[in-house]
Amino acid sequence: MAISYNDYQSGYSGVTAEDVGDMIGITPTAKEILVLDKIIERIELFVCNYCNRQFKTEALAVDEIYEEIVLGSGVKYYLGAYPIKEIERINYDGEDIYVKDGVDNKLKADDFVVMDDFIVFNARYAGDYFASDLYFFHNKKMLFENTIKPFWGTDLVMIIEDLAGQRFQGRDTGNKDLTSVSTGTYSVSYADTMSEAIKTTLNKYKKVLI
Repeated sequence: MAISYNDYQSGYSGVTAEDVGDMIGITPTAKEILVLDKIIERIELFVCNYCNRQFKTEALAVDEIYEEIVLGSGVKYYLGAYPIKEIERINYDGEDIYVKDGVDNKLKADDFVVMDDFIVFNARYAGDYFASDLYFFHNKKMLFENTIKPFWGTDLVMIIEDLAGQRFQGRDTGNKDLTSVSTGTYSVSYADTMSEAIKTTLNKYKKVLI
């Protein structure tokens, strides 16, 4: 079953509780492993939300299929799950007009071009589905299903390990780094735990909303 392109998925980084333990110099207990597993899951989801995109490309050796429903408005459609690996299915107004490896497709594989984050329909394809050669698929629901290619590197894995380690170690201070303590009228100050270096790396993967 396909997953909505904005229903963000965890479990993509491969980071384990033991990995984080090695990084911060501990051998986590069974209880700590449960805590770290939850922290890793939440950080992976945070990364998806921060970057406005899916990162999970595979689950149990099966490609994750993402779906997106839009209102038909022309020949070009940007998809929320990208970089696009393959188009699995296109449904127009409740009817499948393209299914990968289908034998009776009304829309053929060479009737559209797949780019990194969008799909373009060839104007030469004509029929009941098009209002004209230039503007078609109008005002009817279109559903796209696609898989995405791996696109992130070890820098993202290191960030997830780093943030997980910070969160785990900072549980006693509410996950904030102590920067100053004042006496007299007692006060404590904390810093943002996500460094500018981490933000810069994540911004590289961030999807600009259109």
